[in-house]
Amino acid sequence: MDWINWVYLGSGLVLGISVRWLFPKSTNARTSTQVIETTQPQHFPQLQQTQLAYEMAKEMSQFKAGFLARTTHELRSPLNGLIGLHQLILSDLCENPEEER
Repeated sequence: MDWINWVYLGSGLVLGISVRWLFPKSTNARTSTQVIETTQPQHFPQLQQTQLAYEMAKEMSQFKAGFLARTTHELRSPLNGLIGLHQLILSDLCENPEEER
């Protein structure tokens, strides 16, 4: 290892220790539990609205997928028939490829 690697390692350790010292991980568990209990009833209606909106969006997505599948099938089937019939007519009428155009 070069000396610059040791400098980076040392500065990283110093930075990590200082951040750990400034922002200790252990907080009062009782205080955080109390905060959660007091904010939960306030956010409960919003959570219900969000869940309802998610369910509605999921149902609409399923409806859209089914609608597109049915619509493309209804459009593709007759068009494939027309294209096939067109190819049959052209293959019977023209023996010379230059005449097809």
